[in-house]
Amino acid sequence: MAEVTFDLLDGLTIGADIHTTVTLKEMSAGDILDAGMAAERPMRLADGSLALMQSSTLLGLEGLRRQVARVGDRPGALTLTEIRSLSGRDLSLLQAHAAELDEAAGRALAEALSRRGEP
Repeated sequence: MAEVTFDLLDGLTIGADIHTTVTLKEMSAGDILDAGMAAERPMRLADGSLALMQSSTLLGLEGLRRQVARVGDRPGALTLTEIRSLSGRDLSLLQAHAAELDEAAGRALAEALSRRGEP
């Protein structure tokens, strides 16, 4: 599974420490499914029935937070509260690196699928 490590511009405060180094990983199938479910909310429709609606903004943030493999010396995903506490430019940096990682994974998958059936 591919990873990318980079430094935040402003850093993320966790407890008394300011962390600047972040490692992102490719999303697993479980990460994708969990992000989708976390972004769903029940909504009452005009006719009184309930439906599950998914927020595209929340879906993106739920996916992004799960791509974080490590911040500083702390392993694991960020919480939504931690994502919200990032500076705008650090959030943009996270999103840009995650997009690059996703694109690389997509190219690798397309290449592997194109070779299917070859000896």
